[in-house]
Amino acid sequence: MSGCTSCSSAVKRRFSKVSLRNSYNLSIPGNRIPNWFLGESITFSKCKNRELKYVIIGVVVSLNDYLPAKLRNQLPGVVEIQANILNLDKPLFSTTLNLCGVPKTNEEHIHLCRFPDYHPLVSKLKDGYTLSVTKRNPPALKGVELKKRGIYLVFEGDDDYDGVEPMDGTQQSVSEKLAKFFHSLEKDDPISGPDCEDEILKQLQMKGQEERKLTSSYSKSNFTLFFIVSFVFLCLSWLWLRLH
Repeated sequence: MSGCTSCSSAVKRRFSKVSLRNSYNLSIPGNRIPNWFLGESITFSKCKNRELKYVIIGVVVSLNDYLPAKLRNQLPGVVEIQANILNLDKPLFSTTLNLCGVPKTNEEHIHLCRFPDYHPLVSKLKDGYTLSVTKRNPPALKGVELKKRGIYLVFEGDDDYDGVEPMDGTQQSVSEKLAKFFHSLEKDDPISGPDCEDEILKQLQMKGQEERKLTSSYSKSNFTLFFIVSFVFLCLSWLWLRLH
């Protein structure tokens, strides 16, 4: 949805906790991130009896005139923002945020990236490690401005509720709070027509299907690798027994 200013109001009206829970990358015009997101860096503390399920990173990014229009049309996305894991200021892991779409204007955009527990950004995070969001240094591309950034950790049970949400915001699921956040931004947007809403709904559905396919493919690949490793281990064990 990057760059679609005229339809942004329709997009935000369509957001529900289900669509947001199933979305791993989101881009939409805007200049705020949820105020309940933590700062640009946090120190991870393991939660007793609850596993870390997701890391959600929110950023507000804009492009300036250093990035020419011709180059914008050639790029599939913005690749200048990183999430990093550090231990005592020593870098351990970095990944570039998947900020899909390059706006044709210099308008600020909100990007949300959800990393599941099988992603190294989550699986490598240990007690006492620091998680931070930064620009690449040195930059690969000039003209990208990181205006705001925030991190939110989703633990087991924080985003699993499917029923009617309680009125108390502190008891609501993470995706429900995200949906309310986007609905609160709608009043600042121009009104869009029903044709625009229908088109945006189709795009959201297609994007959700693509992300579920990718997740399913990743899970199947992990299962296949596990099966192969187990089979090789059994063969080696059998060979060792025969030789001894």
